[in-house]
Amino acid sequence: MKKRTWPQLIKMVHDIEKRRESVIYASDDELKKLHRITRESGRDFALTPTELYYLKQILYEGMSMRSASEIIHHDRRWILTRLEAVKQLDFHIEEEDEK
Repeated sequence: MKKRTWPQLIKMVHDIEKRRESVIYASDDELKKLHRITRESGRDFALTPTELYYLKQILYEGMSMRSASEIIHHDRRWILTRLEAVKQLDFHIEEEDEK
């Protein structure tokens, strides 16, 4: 699997959000893929374990960007935009795990 960069991940999130705004929703496969690449740092894109931990806190557990900003040094202002697609990932993954 090829390495992914932060700009590619951000583009995926933005693409999903644009389609949601125009009522063209992300497919379950896209949501699962986005979930996977935010979880498997070494496999898909370069992200330190610490950064991955704080990204998960922001995406899934509601840590404020301000709390994480001193630790995460990349430009991640996109997290502050609407991320309903990302916030709903756990629901989709739970469905997958039950199979």
